[in-house]
Amino acid sequence: MSIRSIVLIVVAALVALFVAVNWTAMTTPTDLSLIFGTVYAPVGVVMLGLLALMFLVFFGFVAYQQSS
Repeated sequence: MSIRSIVLIVVAALVALFVAVNWTAMTTPTDLSLIFGTVYAPVGVVMLGLLALMFLVFFGFVAYQQSS
């Protein structure tokens, strides 16, 4: 296992720990501005969704780079 894999696993574990410790704050809904409107949603869950989306984009980029 490379050092890069170990660092990614440690970072993922730290994010999971942060979310677990702050779960009540992460799920507290609030008004979010979307420039063209507002929604009433939990900020933490929205941020976790964005993090997951960034992970998928990164994973897709890495898979594309490895296949070409």
